[in-house]
Amino acid sequence: MSEFEMDHAQNRIDLYPKRKNIDSIPKLKQGDQVVMHTCSEHDSPENFGKIWTCRSDQFTRGVGVLAQDFVFLEGYRGSFAPEYLQKVDTSILLDQLAEKDASIKRLEGYKVLKGYAEILCRFIDQDGKPVDGFAFREATVQLRTTLDILERDQITDSHLS
Repeated sequence: MSEFEMDHAQNRIDLYPKRKNIDSIPKLKQGDQVVMHTCSEHDSPENFGKIWTCRSDQFTRGVGVLAQDFVFLEGYRGSFAPEYLQKVDTSILLDQLAEKDASIKRLEGYKVLKGYAEILCRFIDQDGKPVDGFAFREATVQLRTTLDILERDQITDSHLS
């Protein structure tokens, strides 16, 4: 046995510190959502910030000091090292997107109301009397329909802030 091997055996020098405490890190599971970080694949424009879904559970290839963990990702060719993946909770993102979507729909409803109000103003003369009775009635019906929809969805100004 060489001097180095004896020193290693006696002092248990860790030649592979990267593998230290690897079992304490939670393993990725099929269906987990992850993003890449600190790797060359992360820097490519098509992968930057992309949320990937694990196609397989995390698995180990090799034995002993040559053991490496991998996972397959949907839409990615080949396996990927989980040490360059960060698990993300997409439910929070989806909730935030749903809130933003609802706000946009409410704003669109208010824009429609504003448009109908502007149309109604065109059909009223200086004395407040309708100029064109049929067009005025049509715009009023559309305005009432939109108001009913907004009321049904319980939309108020407080929802917009």
